[in-house]
Amino acid sequence: SLLSATLVLLWSWTPGADREWRRGSLITIYNFKGGAGKTSCAMNIALTMDYGVVTNDIYSPIEEVFDNVLKVSPSEEFPYFPTDAEIIFDLGGYIEARSITVLRNSKVVLVPTINEYSILQTTINSVAEIEEYNTNICLVANRTKRGDYEEICQILSRFYKYPIFEVKESQSIPAIFKKKKSIKDMVEEGGLQKYHLQYLDRQFDKIIEFIRRHYE
Repeated sequence: SLLSATLVLLWSWTPGADREWRRGSLITIYNFKGGAGKTSCAMNIALTMDYGVVTNDIYSPIEEVFDNVLKVSPSEEFPYFPTDAEIIFDLGGYIEARSITVLRNSKVVLVPTINEYSILQTTINSVAEIEEYNTNICLVANRTKRGDYEEICQILSRFYKYPIFEVKESQSIPAIFKKKKSIKDMVEEGGLQKYHLQYLDRQFDKIIEFIRRHYE
């Protein structure tokens, strides 16, 4: 499969190889500040779309969910990928040379945030820097409770006109780690979990459908 072939590249790529990156299937999920829910978004989208994951967070728990993940330490370069590689980059920290290459070659950059002052401020700053390298940006109002989505939209729309998607808070998110399944897979299994998760599945569907409609 393409995913299996991509993983061969992940582990066999030699840093410093002279390769040309071009925008293809790569998706980046980015926010400078932790706590915005990047990893849970990356994890569910990767499981739903059957993508591999590359992260620069060496403490990320994402490898507990599936094997198709590569952690890149601060001293390592990101691997080269062909344009049709189905990879999600789960990135944090400030923009540096290696993340610039990833941003320039991603078909879309998702920027999660939550309704907390420090994270919203960092999100505003993150987008300002990200759009220097890629303007295919979607914002994700993550872990929202009543009124959060409207407040996040009101604040961010003062600065940007990018689409803002909502992902409501759910106590079921940890089930992704426990069961190693996407929200969609758990919904399709039926039962009580379908009732609890179907609204969350629809919200992620909106994000994925938007990406496919506008960036593929």
